[in-house]
Formats: sequence, structure tokens, C-alpha cells
Amino acid sequence: MCGLAVIANERFVSNEYVPHDALKLLVEFLETLNWHWHVVAERWDNIGRSTRPMTTQLAAIETNGAARWISSQYDATFGLQPRGEAKKVMTDATLRRLGWYKKTKDGHANDAARHIGFALLQHFPVEYMQLIGLV
Repeated sequence: MCGLAVIANERFVSNEYVPHDALKLLVEFLETLNWHWHVVAERWDNIGRSTRPMTTQLAAIETNGAARWISSQYDATFGLQPRGEAKKVMTDATLRRLGWYKKTKDGHANDAARHIGFALLQHFPVEYMQLIGLV
């Protein structure tokens, strides 16, 4: 499973999907909405804290590769982000306050929401500050 979240026209939606369905939805969003997109995904380094290899996440790596290729076909910016940084920027409390928190089986919808928040901070810091109420 993987999370997919979209913020467009001040509207936010998120959910978790099997990778194939998430990629189909990504294509639909990129085809339907007519502006420059920033697509972000969680980076999978396959290295633990002790620098020993962890469980291989081939599906996640392959899904990220497909998302990168799809993004390139629509001239969308694509970036990989570290999980830890996104979690620091968008805590559960922040997600709840924004109305973005969504309980799902594996929590991937919230992970996707966190990555949107982190991408906003990186690419649109003023909008991020307005969103979380600091401006």
C-alpha cells in the first residue's frame, strides 16, 4: 500500500491505495488539472540507523520510479523526501488541526499528507506558514 495526497485549489484529499491505483490516480490528476505540479515521494534508502540494510522495499522503489517517469511526461517537478523530516514538519497534531488527519489501515494517507506539508515548506514557505497559521 502507498499513500497519495493532493492539495489543489485550497482543497486537500488523501487516502492509501495499492501502488498501481495510486499511479493511475497520479496520471488522472496530472492530465486533468492544468498547472505546474510538484510531485513528491518518500525516499527509500534501505539503510537503518546502524547503517545495516533493512528489509528491501522493492515495491516502494519501483512505485517511486514510475511516479518519477509519469511526472516527467507531464513536465511536473518530482522529488524524493526523507520520512523523518516530513514527520517533524507535519506532526499528527498539525494534521488534525488542518483537518488533514485520516485514519487508515497502514497510516499511508497521513504519511502522504506529511510529505505535502514538507514540500510546501521547501517550495512555498510563505504558503506553508499561512497554512499552519504562523503568518
